[in-house]
Amino acid sequence: MARVQSPFVPDLGHGPSDAPNALEALSRAAQHTRRMLFPVDASRWLTLGLVAWLASFGEAGGSWLSDPSAGRGSSGLRQMMQLLDRHLGVVLLVAAVVVVLATVVGAVLLWVNTRARFVFVDDIVHDRALVEEPWRRYAEHSARLFRVRLALMLVSLLITLLALGLGLWLAWEDLLVARFGPAAVTGLMIGFVVLLLTVPLAILGALLEDFVLVAMMLHGPDVSAAWQRTKEALRGRVGSVVLFYLVKLLVGVGSTVVALVATCLTCCIAALPYIGTVALLPLVVFRRAYVLYFVQQLGVEWRLFPEEVAPPWAVPASLHAPRPDSARE
Repeated sequence: MARVQSPFVPDLGHGPSDAPNALEALSRAAQHTRRMLFPVDASRWLTLGLVAWLASFGEAGGSWLSDPSAGRGSSGLRQMMQLLDRHLGVVLLVAAVVVVLATVVGAVLLWVNTRARFVFVDDIVHDRALVEEPWRRYAEHSARLFRVRLALMLVSLLITLLALGLGLWLAWEDLLVARFGPAAVTGLMIGFVVLLLTVPLAILGALLEDFVLVAMMLHGPDVSAAWQRTKEALRGRVGSVVLFYLVKLLVGVGSTVVALVATCLTCCIAALPYIGTVALLPLVVFRRAYVLYFVQQLGVEWRLFPEEVAPPWAVPASLHAPRPDSARE
């Protein structure tokens, strides 16, 4: 049965030509970044750099240092595993303490990260560099989103520990004699399969950070309502969303290459906390602006930037008001 649209309510349904365009979002993000950061204002760069740095707390990172024990042969590994086997209780106790402490620190960093993300998005949207006012204004929003992200982090941690523990338990016989036998293969495969359970959680986390956060800023701090809006907006747009994340991945890879080059050229100064964020601030702003300009294309209810005009398909022609600059002089 055909759907009847009320003449008094704008039809916000998805039209055939309203698919979000990732390339358009890239172009507009580049323009916004140039307009926001240039010419250089030292005070603005330092303030935005602080917010961006706080918004990066708790994100994945790693070390490029190689293992100095690599290449010592199976003899050293066998001795180490036998030592661990003899003191397994102590090792497990120490590991448990480390995991608990790391979880507490991770939760604190995640809270700061969530709070700062709202501030950073608000600053980008309004082309300003404020901290205190948006930090207070989005206190409830960030607290609710933090609880959801914390739950995802804890579930992911439990799955990771389960995969690691199960894999080690199954491979223990081979590990004790430093060989890669059937038990080690089984442990590796089972651990990997269990670890795959974190993939849906990672996808959910990405949607929370890129779409649900914006919906909360526009329509209130209710995470459930924001999630429902996100599902409605993304329904039938799987291809566009996949392309959006592929482009986001490529932008991230390119940003990493630029950051590595900058680190080498500045003798690792660009790798220092906060200082590196300020030095590479255009990249950080551009990456977040790309997300926001893509999300804004989902419809009039997702309009973030004040200067943007709602797309024609989102509002009936009868509701369009003539633009002042369209009048003939």
